[in-house]
Amino acid sequence: MADSADRPLLSEQEEWPGSFGNWGRWDNDRGTLNLITPDRVLAGARAIRDGQTFAVSAPLSPEYYPEKLRQAQNFPAQGFEHEILNVTEFEPGKFAAGDRVTISVHSLENTHIDALSHVGHLGKSFNGTEFADIVTMERAHRFDLREVMSIATRAVLVDVPRIRGVEYLEPGDYVTQDDLEAGAPHIEPGDALLVRTGRWLAPRIFPDSPGASGDIHGDWAAMGVNAMRFVADHDVAVLGTDSVGDTFPLPFPDKPTIHILAEVYLGMPLVHSLYLEDVAEAVTQDGRTEMFFCLGALHVAGGTGSPVTPLCIR
Repeated sequence: MADSADRPLLSEQEEWPGSFGNWGRWDNDRGTLNLITPDRVLAGARAIRDGQTFAVSAPLSPEYYPEKLRQAQNFPAQGFEHEILNVTEFEPGKFAAGDRVTISVHSLENTHIDALSHVGHLGKSFNGTEFADIVTMERAHRFDLREVMSIATRAVLVDVPRIRGVEYLEPGDYVTQDDLEAGAPHIEPGDALLVRTGRWLAPRIFPDSPGASGDIHGDWAAMGVNAMRFVADHDVAVLGTDSVGDTFPLPFPDKPTIHILAEVYLGMPLVHSLYLEDVAEAVTQDGRTEMFFCLGALHVAGGTGSPVTPLCIR
């Protein structure tokens, strides 16, 4: 596939912030969440027609993670652990249980949101701040989870496999600007854009699988670089996908990744590994792609990401 964007996206040779980005646009650290005005929240509420509610997160379960992923030495902290700490009768006839959850937030499996402190590029973070000043081994000192902790807006779902007439995008394929223009012609500034690739139905291809790229991440279908031109031009506030954001193998390895374009240049949080199968089926039934979208991140001062269970309400 060719990159069909009319204008080039940033390369490492372009002057910061080049022809793509929101640097200096707002006088705070919320980035594109500034686009979610009270009117956008109310627009999301008006998109609710019959009250169908979908929790669009993937299940957290050690058994749910592929065996190859759990055994991969390249990801020693990958995934999720759940432990029951106690089951007690603390008074006659009264019982209680306690447990503990351990999670690697930026894994390839769990549904999570990235704060803008998650990635940097050429030593910079959003608004041209020094990445080394943003995050240390102690914490994120700026652009942390508190800036993305509460999101409520209208969302538009783009079901790319349905647009193309396939069950899922093949690993290594990617969403294009044309896909988004076909699936979200009426998206408005401040909306969330939810993109389905069919990731949960697609085969899992790891480095030692036949035809795999050999990339440490395995092969994934996700967003293509030129699709971010649509995202930027339409002032999308939040980008959520059922995949991991970036396509692997990278189709344009000489260009910044989706993470970099979104978080460093646009100041836009990403939501990864959404489970969109059920809400996509509802959209297929009635054709309504607009819905109310909301999520709350953990209140972790200094955090670079958080597991989430977003809600889509139609």
